[in-house]
Amino acid sequence: MSTSTATSPFSDEELKHVAKAKILHKMAFRIHLAAYICVNLALVAINYLTSFFSPIWFVYPVAGWFIGIVVHGTVYALYVGGTSGAGRVGLVVHAAAYLASAPALAVINYFSSPGYPWCLWPVGFWLVGVVIHGMAYKAAASKASGGAQKKSWLDQGVDKEMTKIKAKRQG
Repeated sequence: MSTSTATSPFSDEELKHVAKAKILHKMAFRIHLAAYICVNLALVAINYLTSFFSPIWFVYPVAGWFIGIVVHGTVYALYVGGTSGAGRVGLVVHAAAYLASAPALAVINYFSSPGYPWCLWPVGFWLVGVVIHGMAYKAAASKASGGAQKKSWLDQGVDKEMTKIKAKRQG
């Protein structure tokens, strides 16, 4: 077992595990993105070849899958950036899903019923939900820390487990 280095409290083996996880997360996102591009290009071609875009149906899977790509990319960025705390991660993913879904719904609305902007209803109410989520997160974070930054329950649990592991190593 490797020992801690002077610049990191983690062993070389632990750092290797984190590095491997980052590489695998990046690869998974790239595979997801490549599949999204290839499959949706094929759907566009199929829509054209079978009906000359009448009706235009490929926009529905493109728009729906786009939301998944954005959420997957957001989760990857949060992981790589070291963002922790379930409340913060949940709020960022919620906002990213909203920001991806609003234009997707607008595109679907345009192609399905351009005369009536029905997408404003779900987009508007979802925005209210995101704002309430943000206010609740801010209130909870402020109350829990008493004004100062406090570690999340998960980070506190990780610290506790790391203390136990270190004690077993020494003992």
